[in-house]
Amino acid sequence: MINLENKKLKYIVEALFDKPIDDKELLVNRKKELEHLNKIAYFQPMGIFGVCGETGVGKTTTLNFINAENAKRLYILITEKDSKEVIIGDFLYKLSLLQINSKNNKVRKLATEARDFILNEMSYNTSYGGGINFAANVSYEKSINNKKRFNIYSVKEHIDNLLSLLIEEYGKVLIIVDELDKEKKEEVLNILDSLKSVLFKENIITIVSLPFSIYREYSNDRMRWNESGNLENIFKDMVFLEPLKAEDIKKMILKRIKEYPDYFEMDALDEIATFSDGNPRDALWIAQQVALFNTDKNKITKELVKKG
Repeated sequence: MINLENKKLKYIVEALFDKPIDDKELLVNRKKELEHLNKIAYFQPMGIFGVCGETGVGKTTTLNFINAENAKRLYILITEKDSKEVIIGDFLYKLSLLQINSKNNKVRKLATEARDFILNEMSYNTSYGGGINFAANVSYEKSINNKKRFNIYSVKEHIDNLLSLLIEEYGKVLIIVDELDKEKKEEVLNILDSLKSVLFKENIITIVSLPFSIYREYSNDRMRWNESGNLENIFKDMVFLEPLKAEDIKKMILKRIKEYPDYFEMDALDEIATFSDGNPRDALWIAQQVALFNTDKNKITKELVKKG
């Protein structure tokens, strides 16, 4: 029988659910890294920059708060990575969707043309390969897997024209590219090397989430800057996100469950911080599981955390 009020338990479980936050009040111990990334976005004239760290350390959350007063911020999630052509085509598709409702008539027109170009290319190639004609946005994710070919020169021309128009409109553009942190070094190189020719232009700043291992690779590559396939030849700088300290883990949990700050006893929070080893995602998962397994308790103790 559940003694803990359903409303309270629902609030606590939802508050401890692991997802990137958009409320800066919930952010813990990333001020230094964010200040550096914001300075990059504001002061650097161009270039591709990385945010590295282990899975669950908070890269996406950090990306959410990168901003620059002098730049138009665009968030792009690249999901199709089978070939250079597909990567660049996917980038153009996502970029065009972000501008499809722009108040600027020229930007809106160019974005619509770019989106339609990608959809028509995929529709043609899918029809050619399997006799099926998809002509709506919903077809994109399905059709892209059937015939992975683009007129790469046309794709790059569309990207270049759209980015140039955005620079004309906003003066500077900040592009955030997320979810590359799940890829290997070779795949990251393939993706970003494919996009480098269109992203590396004046007043375009690109910040990308990257795998944990990339930072060490990048440090080593800086000592061998003239070698082929070198990360330093792509990235201008990288920011590494360290695991959180125990006090930060406790603060993070307390901020999330601010309506019920006494739900976890302090030694219970100490235990969660120890088990999570500084990983915010692990800490939230442990805290949530303990809450779900102890719905008959009004307070979580150290002993309950140890029992799992």
